[in-house]
Amino acid sequence: MVQACLVYCIFGVIYFFLALDVSLKHKHKLELILKFTRISFQIRAVFFVIFMVGIFWGSTKLNFNFLFTKWDIQEWGRARFVPRGLVGLPTNPIFDLKEQQEVIAYIEKNLSADDRIYYWGYFVCAEISHIVDRVFYPLDRYFYMREWHPLTYRQHNSYLILDSYLHGIYPWRYTATDFSYNVYLKLCDRVEFTNDSYFLCRLRS
Repeated sequence: MVQACLVYCIFGVIYFFLALDVSLKHKHKLELILKFTRISFQIRAVFFVIFMVGIFWGSTKLNFNFLFTKWDIQEWGRARFVPRGLVGLPTNPIFDLKEQQEVIAYIEKNLSADDRIYYWGYFVCAEISHIVDRVFYPLDRYFYMREWHPLTYRQHNSYLILDSYLHGIYPWRYTATDFSYNVYLKLCDRVEFTNDSYFLCRLRS
């Protein structure tokens, strides 16, 4: 879709300057200008038809679409992690907006303001914390508070969140497929929420 838009825009700019040049050099030759305009319009119409066909029916080669599907994201992600990956792929993972909205809605509806959310290692889930207006804490703080400040620790529930680098179906994850399950067995009372990108469990008290 981007390629088609660029071609269409570039052709329009070229046409504008050529038409301007012709009109300046041939002020009295309206037939030439009209002929040039008619041919230019026909060529642009062909580009426009190709563009619209690509949008509504898609193309397996050029992948014309208004929106990227989950399959597109997975396929592009896999190509980034193989030798001689495809040129022009996104330099960063593309997180699924719907899956982000699901975990955000769950946190806002089911967790109180006093509850604490912890993250694993340096995977801070920054794309979630600022939207739900919460500070996410490193998991080491959970262990520290449980050991050295047990009374303060027991005043709220504690949760662990994993993002798509640690959990889910996308090819950029760094962990084994059973990582989330092993975390649950080791640290959690129960799983609160899970989808293809995020995992949220309540830590043991």
